[in-house]
Amino acid sequence: MARISCENRHKRVRVDIPLMKKAALAASGLLGLKEDTGINIIFVSSQMIRSYNQKYLGKDSATDVIAFGDAGRDTESDIVISSDRARANAKAYGTTLRSEMALYVIHGILHFAGYRDGSPPEISKMRKAEKEILEEAGIKKI
Repeated sequence: MARISCENRHKRVRVDIPLMKKAALAASGLLGLKEDTGINIIFVSSQMIRSYNQKYLGKDSATDVIAFGDAGRDTESDIVISSDRARANAKAYGTTLRSEMALYVIHGILHFAGYRDGSPPEISKMRKAEKEILEEAGIKKI
C-alpha cells in the first residue's frame, strides 16, 4: 500500500485525519498502488483550492478535489480537498462531513489509478468504484 500523509490547513473545519488515512489506504490497497508511492492529502478552504485550480489548471473556480501527479508512476502525488465544499455538499446530499471528505480522498486516488469523470460513462464508472471502496472500508454509514 502507498504511504499516506494528511494535513489540515483549514483553520475552521475539523478533519478526522485517522479516517482519511483509512480511506486512502483502503483505496490504494484495492487499486494496487505501489508501496513506494507517497500520497499527500491536504485539506484547504474554498479560496485556497480556487487558487490552486486557477494556477495549475487554468480554471477560475473553486472545486471539491484536485489530484496532482500520478500515483502509479510518481513517487509523490498530492490530493487537495476543499473542506468548505465538503461541508456544503454533506449538507446538500444528507451525508456526514466525515464521509464526504473520505469520498473526496477516494475520488482523488481513483484519478491516480486512471479513472476519469469527464463523460457520463466515466462518471458512472467512477461512482461505482467510489461506492465499492467506501463500503469495503466501512465508511459509507459514518
